[in-house]
Amino acid sequence: MIEVRFYATLRIGRDKIYHVSPREFSTVAELLAYFRMATDEAATFLINGTQATWEDSIKDGDVVELFPPVGC
Repeated sequence: MIEVRFYATLRIGRDKIYHVSPREFSTVAELLAYFRMATDEAATFLINGTQATWEDSIKDGDVVELFPPVGC
């Protein structure tokens, strides 16, 4: 399973943690489309604690953390 964690305002209307099947997703972009997120809704992505991009691959056992944009 892939563990997906939402932080701050991304948790509004969502649970904090989801577990999804790795068979359905191969990239962060596909994962976010599953959660019906707009491309500007999440600004920072981490895969297993390392900064990632939309195109980075995800696999079984990964932890994906999503953070919203932060203002000053």
